[in-house]
Amino acid sequence: MKPHETTPGMPMTFPSHQGLIAPLWRRWPRKFDVAALCVGAAMPDVVDLPTALWRGHFGQGIGHSFIGMALIGFPLGLLLRALVCRMARRLTRSRGHGLLAFAWNRGLAALATEPTALLPRRRVIIASSLALGGFSHLAFDLVSHG
Repeated sequence: MKPHETTPGMPMTFPSHQGLIAPLWRRWPRKFDVAALCVGAAMPDVVDLPTALWRGHFGQGIGHSFIGMALIGFPLGLLLRALVCRMARRLTRSRGHGLLAFAWNRGLAALATEPTALLPRRRVIIASSLALGGFSHLAFDLVSHG
């Protein structure tokens, strides 16, 4: 493989990394924050996106390190999570009755719930979910990339 090529079979950030952690919020919905888990699972690739655009290919850079996750991924993830939740509250629910409408409405409902975000316990859940999502991405990439 040439240095500028990505690893064969490299999964897309969304939804592959989120799929790994989906059982957590399905099993224990009050112990995890759906938006923070999903955003956290995407953060290593989000952090490395500017470098990928500059290089012309996607690879694992600073976003795929513990230092990058702590210094860049976590603060950026908190901001991105807040934006995702705000956007979900403004999006329109589907009036359809099919599977896509059901999935859309359930997804918006899970992301739009924010009534207790300022409570100290909720902050801990959000922070730990964001961190767990990011570390699950790093762990998955350890076994799925060269």
